[in-house]
Amino acid sequence: MSALAASHHGHAAKPQARERAPVRVPVPRPQRMRVVASAQSGPTARRDVLNVALFGGLASSMLAVTPQQASAATGPAATLESAYGAFGSFVSSGDYSTLDSFFTNDTTWLSNVNGGFQGKGKADVKRFFAWNLAANAVSSFRPLQFVEQGNKVASLVAMAGSGKATGRPYDTVLAHFATVEGGKITEFREVAGSEWSEAMGGVPFPK
Repeated sequence: MSALAASHHGHAAKPQARERAPVRVPVPRPQRMRVVASAQSGPTARRDVLNVALFGGLASSMLAVTPQQASAATGPAATLESAYGAFGSFVSSGDYSTLDSFFTNDTTWLSNVNGGFQGKGKADVKRFFAWNLAANAVSSFRPLQFVEQGNKVASLVAMAGSGKATGRPYDTVLAHFATVEGGKITEFREVAGSEWSEAMGGVPFPK
């Protein structure tokens, strides 16, 4: 199944990081940007540090502004964060109805996982999450950072688990790029490393 602390006049506020509870299952005129960073508890893997650095540069380049720190997610970032919470509930219960409410009949959904997925509309998005439920045993899903400008938001998410078909564990970081309109996600793009795909073992997407 991803958002000011500085004004247009260049007066920067001190960066603030807010600890976010992980979602666990047994993420012409210059506009201002909001970055919401989650502080990780305990040691941070070197790979995650590198991914965070790369993500910051990529998101800033895409949104064409310099990140600023903020203490809370609002607007599109808040919508994406709520959708992440609904994803956690979906993985736990299998009930898709709450997660489905975040999408429209025209939502575009792209992911490079498992050879790539491209869909449009609620039915296609549901197919993607049906695959996720069938193939992916998620043990941890934690948003790390949100970068928001206008109705667009980019996020970085730490996800760990294993492939249900292979039993192979993975621990990876995902980059998400979304457009939010009227509280609904209308466009979503996911960029994942090969570790997640390899753990899934090539389980096909449902028709």
